[in-house]
Amino acid sequence: MIEYGGDLAVKSYLFADPFTRPVSFAHREYAVIDPTWDHRAACDLCADHAWMRDRVAQIDEALHGRGRPLAPAADYLDLLAEVDPKGH
Repeated sequence: MIEYGGDLAVKSYLFADPFTRPVSFAHREYAVIDPTWDHRAACDLCADHAWMRDRVAQIDEALHGRGRPLAPAADYLDLLAEVDPKGH
């Protein structure tokens, strides 16, 4: 939100759990590692990141009005203000 603007908050969701409002971002609970940059063997990556396929399907369902409603970042801007990677 800091880099691209708060107007995107209504269209932004946490990939780790886009269906609930987070309570905090302590201890990196919602951190998701991008496997693109992981140089481990493909079989290891598939095992560790298999949950992502299901998450993408869940988000697709929600965006098409067939799944659980998504919790947009606009609902927790107060929490996002506490997580500033540039130290503002």
